[in-house]
Amino acid sequence: MGIKSSRNSGRGERAAPWLWGQAVWHRSHPQTVGLALVTKLAAALCRDAGEGSLAAFVEVAGAAAAVLVALPLLKMVLQLVMGLL
Repeated sequence: MGIKSSRNSGRGERAAPWLWGQAVWHRSHPQTVGLALVTKLAAALCRDAGEGSLAAFVEVAGAAAAVLVALPLLKMVLQLVMGLL
């Protein structure tokens, strides 16, 4: 149950790893950028309200969420490196 290549003859073959990598990149990159924008906006609103400590917490939480969204991409990079060794 993987991403199928367009040259697939319908036998359920898996796509080339680089195709999977592109799918992960195109899914996780916009999510990470969106998280960064929302985090920046929320932290700025907290600072404007005089809540500096809450703004710092929001920034840390946003960074942690961005790392979680990027984990599939990091996994793909590690698999690629391990394949080269």
